[in-house]
Amino acid sequence: MPINQIVLVGHCSFDTGSLYSFIQQSTDTPIKSANNDQDIQEIATPDSLLLVNRVLPGSFNTDSGIELIKQLSQSDSPPRMILISDLSEAQQLAEDAGALPGFGKGQLNDEFASDRFTTALQ
Repeated sequence: MPINQIVLVGHCSFDTGSLYSFIQQSTDTPIKSANNDQDIQEIATPDSLLLVNRVLPGSFNTDSGIELIKQLSQSDSPPRMILISDLSEAQQLAEDAGALPGFGKGQLNDEFASDRFTTALQ
């Protein structure tokens, strides 16, 4: 199923700006933000790619992006998800929870992040 929207989950405004710029270099797919559980319920569809922050703000039922990935991956029609974190241990936990291989904010200017993002879109 093709990706019809990219959703930035739990990112601060500075990081959102950086991620928007990064995403727009690769695709013209619409970008949305989700900053609470209600937003997630409306946006987390199989045609979405969620870029989930490792640490979520208090407006979610969990402060862990990895836990959110785990919860969403258990739905009947989960979205595609990647964790945004520079911590390799967190990346492995996210993949174990159902995420595709992700990347960190510190890698946004690297080909590594671009390759992983492009793969997640396919």
